[in-house]
Amino acid sequence: MSVYGMKTSEQLIESYAPFIFNVAQKTMTFYEIFFGTKYPFSKFDQVFVKDSWFLAMENAGMVTYDEYTNLKINPTVDDNYYLAELIAH
Repeated sequence: MSVYGMKTSEQLIESYAPFIFNVAQKTMTFYEIFFGTKYPFSKFDQVFVKDSWFLAMENAGMVTYDEYTNLKINPTVDDNYYLAELIAH
């Protein structure tokens, strides 16, 4: 699993990476147990893009997120809860 984003947002994404990995890995484990099957793809990357028309879009092996909407410089507990919920959806 990797986290990607624009070079101009490198520090912001690096600050979120541990949180994103933690939520995504726990979510993946939950769904594998819940559905009784292993994740079928070889990767599960998290990609943050600028100016997207959506909050998140799932693709095989990758989820793209709108950076502006989902990553905050000084996130509140509510911001982190929202992002965790979005990753888990």
